[in-house]
Amino acid sequence: MKIDKVFSLTCIMSLLFVVVNAQNNFDSQRYIELRNFSDKGFFDGTRNIKICLPPDYHNSQERYRVIYFFDGKRVLSGSQNNPQTMAPDFYQNELLKDGLIYPAILVAMNDNGHRTKDLTPTKGLLETEEGGDLDKYFDFVAKVLKPYIDSHFRTKTEAAYTGIAGHSYGGLAAAWLAYMHPEVFGMAGVMSPSLWWDNHLLITKIAASKYNKPKPKFWVMSADVNDPEMWQDVRTMMNALKEKGWKEGINLSYKHAYGGLHDIQSSNSQMRNMLYFLLGKGKPKLIDASVKSILAEQPVMLDLESLGEKACVLLELQYSNGYSTNAISVQYKIENKNIARIGNEKNGEILPISAGTTRLWMSNGKAKASINIKSFDCSHHEKYTLEKSNAKVNIDGRLNDWEPLKYSCINEKDKSVRYKFDLKYDDNFLYIAIKVFDHSVSLDSTDGFKKRDRIVLSVDAQKEPMRSLSKGLSPWSSFLQIGMAPGKTADKMSLERVSFGKKLPVGLKAISIIDTDGYLSEVAIPLSYIKEKQGENWDGIRLNIYQKKVNPADGSNSRFYWRPDWKSKESYYGSGSFVKM
Repeated sequence: MKIDKVFSLTCIMSLLFVVVNAQNNFDSQRYIELRNFSDKGFFDGTRNIKICLPPDYHNSQERYRVIYFFDGKRVLSGSQNNPQTMAPDFYQNELLKDGLIYPAILVAMNDNGHRTKDLTPTKGLLETEEGGDLDKYFDFVAKVLKPYIDSHFRTKTEAAYTGIAGHSYGGLAAAWLAYMHPEVFGMAGVMSPSLWWDNHLLITKIAASKYNKPKPKFWVMSADVNDPEMWQDVRTMMNALKEKGWKEGINLSYKHAYGGLHDIQSSNSQMRNMLYFLLGKGKPKLIDASVKSILAEQPVMLDLESLGEKACVLLELQYSNGYSTNAISVQYKIENKNIARIGNEKNGEILPISAGTTRLWMSNGKAKASINIKSFDCSHHEKYTLEKSNAKVNIDGRLNDWEPLKYSCINEKDKSVRYKFDLKYDDNFLYIAIKVFDHSVSLDSTDGFKKRDRIVLSVDAQKEPMRSLSKGLSPWSSFLQIGMAPGKTADKMSLERVSFGKKLPVGLKAISIIDTDGYLSEVAIPLSYIKEKQGENWDGIRLNIYQKKVNPADGSNSRFYWRPDWKSKESYYGSGSFVKM
């Protein structure tokens, strides 16, 4: 009993210590919370708003710039940097101590539990989450919140002194609102934006528009080394803005978080750069330049074979006062063009040609830097024949339309065959048939797919050499991943696309059904999907398969791959390649 009392007292004292320190971390004179702030009928009710005033606010008569942040619960950090927040207040304190920026009032706006809907401009293509309320959010900020802030605090009310910032959907929202409403927002902090929304709608609008409005300052950050589409979309948008008259280093700046993920920590890591660009008192001096990989660890030499599609480089420009950017417009030069070549210049892709080493130079005006490249012979790799079928193929859960299946996945323990498969095509479809040998198939669907056996196909239909270089870095953007869980009858099977925010190709057919010694799965993928990636003269695909085997007793599962998991270190160039003959 005595020990319990001591323990309880210790817990209470610890809790008080945490609370006191949390309060001390936020100066009550500088941090103001507006609880249940009304939208006056413009949006979706009340929400909490937190405001951070500049350190000298109460000791001056100055008027201040204002930056509004989405995702208010993950914005302010206080006097100590919390990497789980964007922490503009912490970094502003640091920059103000060095006299590098103009102070700003920071406004953090909480969401109301339906973030996707609030922060997206259209309904979008997702079936699970509808969007489209961003215009209402704009009305709330422009017609309710901003007038309140301007009337209760000393602000510079003009658009040039008003910013909007956010991460992910918030980054998309910030970019959209600044681009569409420069009369309100003259600055935008765009962190790892979800530019894929609604089939890249914002990028399409920028590229197609005749932009005659004032050009707000755009600071844009890319991240997520696990999803090339995310950071490559940012590069595409930056180039589109340049084509519409934005000037690099003047009202347009780009920064990549090397090795960063699509998370708040990456935004935190670049917040100092963002505030310096948006609020800076003067232009910093360029002091150096270097070639950087998109990865966290910067290699001395780019090994194209080991990096695969991660062999992408950026030119970093280093300035005084710890400020840095990545060049948007870059000129490339490879010393020996027989060894390697540039793929997509906007994304800095370096592609192999033959074995050897050479040097890559990158330049942007006066800035110039280089790095060594180790390449390999990409003309030879694993290739299987993809044959055309002269007969009709029925997706019916039987093998009547197939010769004996050619390819096998072997159980390493007893050398038995786990599954066999084959593939072929006709004028309309790519067909794949898989026969799984298993006398105890789990059909338990009480917890989605967690307790259910299934077969998963990965089909990469990119053009060469990208499909052979691919290490599965981004299954949801670069290749098609199809999961099929068998049923006792065709109507009891389950089919899904194993990726976020994507749909199965229109017209896809599939079946997965139990038989006497396991189950059989068939799928027909429309050639229109492949031709969309490669064009009419498509030349092949890359395939991987794994069987997911569940232990119903404990819910554990094992995966049995035909070729090494594309995301693993064991994956090799061109594994599972099938070529039309």
